Amino acid sequence: MFGLLLGGVGDLFGREPGIMSRVDLGNVSVVRALDVWKLYVGTRYVDSAVYEGWYDPFGDRFTEDMYDCWLPKGVSGTVDLYSVVLSAEPEDDYVVLRTLWYRRVAGDLYPATIAITRTYVLLGGDGVARLCNPVVMAMRGMKRRSVGGLSYVIDKDYKLNYAAAERMVAYCDSLSALYDVEDIRESYFVIARSRDELASLCGVEYFASPPIGLAYPKSRLMLSSLGNEWYPHEMAHIVFRQFSGSHPFLFEGLAVFVGGSIYDSYRGLLQKAARELRSRSEMPSLKYIIEHPVEESLLYYAVGGLIVHMIFDIGGGSGVKKLLSETSGNLSADEILYVIDTKYDKGTEGISERWNKLVMLYAEKYGY
Repeated sequence: MFGLLLGGVGDLFGREPGIMSRVDLGNVSVVRALDVWKLYVGTRYVDSAVYEGWYDPFGDRFTEDMYDCWLPKGVSGTVDLYSVVLSAEPEDDYVVLRTLWYRRVAGDLYPATIAITRTYVLLGGDGVARLCNPVVMAMRGMKRRSVGGLSYVIDKDYKLNYAAAERMVAYCDSLSALYDVEDIRESYFVIARSRDELASLCGVEYFASPPIGLAYPKSRLMLSSLGNEWYPHEMAHIVFRQFSGSHPFLFEGLAVFVGGSIYDSYRGLLQKAARELRSRSEMPSLKYIIEHPVEESLLYYAVGGLIVHMIFDIGGGSGVKKLLSETSGNLSADEILYVIDTKYDKGTEGISERWNKLVMLYAEKYGY
């Protein structure tokens, strides 16, 4: 499959991408684009490395790394991750790179494809090549409609439901008022009709399992594949964007508490979690749940929401904000539990020890 590579697996920061033979290395523009792309790829293999060269060609707004939500990063996440540049095609002032990301799994005959990304590299007149934010590039061909300061970005043939959009804005404004945080003015809500379309808008032409919704809090940007104007969970991430550096367990928990999950309300999710616990012969520890968000996704979201709920009952919105502030940074599960148990829990047992009882208690309260 990869027999026509001109490049190989070398060392930059981590691994240099391979290059397929169709890529024209005699083209100066292509070489310039590849050089900056190799630099970016290399940073993904280093825990402390952050690539800060993403560029918004139409302003200074969208400079966040959109691929962070899609591709593994850091030493532990990329131990078996490789990439190959499939093509590099000049297009006006850009070079469009398509890159295959794959894993080599010991014992498997073929590599496992993770994603195929599409990246625009702008070749500036100043001699600097810049990686362009893929969502911004996709938004060029879409129309925008502003509702209460929230900009909906939609396909040209999509007819916006203004009543539903106003309901979404009212929901966000109510959260901003209740928790005393900034409003959602100048935020973007991008509507896609499928998960694959959402991925494509993010510069991902193929992904093994595209998400249904995705929020980039720092950029005040949310994308939904549900094909409508309503997505309270992901918009909650935009409302509370100033706390996006908090531990994901609690940041997601807050979004669950105020906005539910994709198809379930917070109460419905708690009831599902209670039924799941009743069916288990062995109970996982809360530490295990926090450290395994994919394997324990139901409990991860439900228990995170429950903990935020309990903190809200104790200290209101200010208490929740204090919790999020005190759990920012790269904290371990043990450190998160220490903060919750010692600073916020007033019971004889810590939340980490009786979380399952609390799930059953609250689920029963909501009609389990």
